[in-house]
Amino acid sequence: MAGGEGNTQYIATAEASDRTYLYCNSTDTHCTLWGARCDLRYTIIVAASSDHCSGLRSPPFRISMEPCPPRELVVNTSCGDSGALVSWRRSPVAEDYLVTARASDGHMPTCNTSFSNCSLSDLHCGQQYMLSVTASHQNCSSRASQNVTFNTVICQPDVLSISIHCVNQSAVLSWTPVGDVVGYSASAENEAGHMLFCNSSSEPTCTMGGLQCGSQYNFSVQASDGTCNRSISEPVLAGGVPCPPEDLQVQLLPMESAVQTLHFEWSQVACPDVQYQLILTGSILGDSQAQFELSSYWTNSTFFEMPLPCGSSYLATVQGRGPAGTSAPSEALNGTTAPCSPANVTFRGSTASAVLSWYDSVFATYYTVYDNRTAPPSQLCNVTELTCSLTEVPHGSVLITASNAAGESDSAPVERVIGGGRRRRDLRDNNKAALSVPIVSVIVEGSTVLVVKWPPVRGVDFYSVVISQQNNTQTLRVDGEKTMLTDLSPDSTYCLSVRAESSSTVGSYSKPQCVQTA
Repeated sequence: MAGGEGNTQYIATAEASDRTYLYCNSTDTHCTLWGARCDLRYTIIVAASSDHCSGLRSPPFRISMEPCPPRELVVNTSCGDSGALVSWRRSPVAEDYLVTARASDGHMPTCNTSFSNCSLSDLHCGQQYMLSVTASHQNCSSRASQNVTFNTVICQPDVLSISIHCVNQSAVLSWTPVGDVVGYSASAENEAGHMLFCNSSSEPTCTMGGLQCGSQYNFSVQASDGTCNRSISEPVLAGGVPCPPEDLQVQLLPMESAVQTLHFEWSQVACPDVQYQLILTGSILGDSQAQFELSSYWTNSTFFEMPLPCGSSYLATVQGRGPAGTSAPSEALNGTTAPCSPANVTFRGSTASAVLSWYDSVFATYYTVYDNRTAPPSQLCNVTELTCSLTEVPHGSVLITASNAAGESDSAPVERVIGGGRRRRDLRDNNKAALSVPIVSVIVEGSTVLVVKWPPVRGVDFYSVVISQQNNTQTLRVDGEKTMLTDLSPDSTYCLSVRAESSSTVGSYSKPQCVQTA
């Protein structure tokens, strides 16, 4: 108060909006009003008194304190969306509010408003948020409110997998678990409205029975936290597929023109509107480069016939399909067709005495030589070796077949005739001594190839090579002193033995040489 004279005393009075008062006095031109509170507006008047006068009052001065930290925070989350509504007590002086929330995964949504409530949207599911509110007035901001924590709605289960058990027409559902659940409820509905349910208290799996075979269902699972049941997984379409057909059997028809027809049968699947498909895979003549895969068309019949070449190995399966999908393949049926006719059939000698020889047929277990001069042809010999001794039989009447459990090959005639007179000069030597035993050496050429060789034996017509692997034994006829074995099994042990043979003498087998492929 400029111009004051004498001993002047000043008294400042602040009247709050709640009718409370603050006072301070001073002989100077300022004083401090202690105890001002947030959220209040104050009207301040300064009065002066001196020796000469008193009762002089200043015009009123009005001021607002900073807002108090917001109080009485309430958070309401919704089961129907991913938001939360926050409300608090309104401040009489605040002009704006800032809501800040922070999730345990680092998500931090905010909201600005001039009202006493605010909506937070796009919150992350299954998270706990810590929330606070600050109020502001002009350039002043309150301290943050006390923190309030709340949990958002639980996340929906995902990675729903379904395993259909066709025997009892049930489905085992499993899914990725979510946190803070009190239980799960799974449901399935087919196109006809047939509903199925199963529940689980805490484990992320349950079994649902009563599926209708041939129907497709929409499967889903719902998680509950005790308050909300909103979290429903994305539906997965699966169905009551038929069981794999059982009792797959085969009947083999006789070989005809190097082709054998296989008649397959199986049992009917207990499911409506099922069709079947037969699938064959295998190889021809044991050649890994001559593989095949054949399949029938889809048929309502429980049988199908499939032709295969001679000397084929096969693996057969059958599967069924219905409106809900295709079954798993049946148990596989392994087998081979009858062998092909022996090749390079050679007649050595004369009608009076001869030796018939031939090459090995793949999958053959024995060979039968027939005399075609009779009806039906009479059997001359039945052997597992690759030779047969004949007497009083002309070469033009000889037929030979190869056989195994699958049947008998087409008959093969003599392909080469070698008269016995050309070797008569050796008979005297052969009578003096038997053929020598070959000295065999085996070279490993890799994981599937062996080279077998030996020095020549005097007086020999051909050599027989025996290849043994575990319980499997094959015999090859070789005209020279070397042979290469291919398409063998890697990391397997093979034992090989060789003997020399002529039209009149058979030598002894060499000592087996056993080697292991790479």
